Amino acid sequence: MLLKLGMLLLAISAGAIVNVAVAWVLAATAQTGDWTVYTLNSTYPLLAESRFGWPARSLVNDPAPELGVARRYAIDVGGKRLPFLPVWPGFAINTTFYAAILWLLFAAPGRIRRWRRTKGGLCPACAYPVGESTSCTECGRAIPSPSGRG
Repeated sequence: MLLKLGMLLLAISAGAIVNVAVAWVLAATAQTGDWTVYTLNSTYPLLAESRFGWPARSLVNDPAPELGVARRYAIDVGGKRLPFLPVWPGFAINTTFYAAILWLLFAAPGRIRRWRRTKGGLCPACAYPVGESTSCTECGRAIPSPSGRG
């Protein structure tokens, strides 16, 4: 149980890292985002900010602080402004999305391997042939009955 919780926390952390990396790549390359310009009147804009991320907008920056009060939502790197302030609904959605993808990429192959071993009459842990036994004679683990075999 503790191992599964640790793996879940690792997947969520990795999902957050991928989320930030995707938003930074979008901000550094395409410079496309949802632009919002806050104004006092139509002549003088007070602040412009842009939101980046995929599938939802998850990070916000202020790409044009020279237009007004700079709130410093970005890190200047090589002439590019990379966002770092999270937009919480989007950040949570994207982190969950990327964590699920990473979980499938790393957990699915092991599950498929164990399922195929069990279906073929092998121990799911060590791949030792067990025949009709209820436990593996090599490693001692209990063998679940494969589907289709009664």
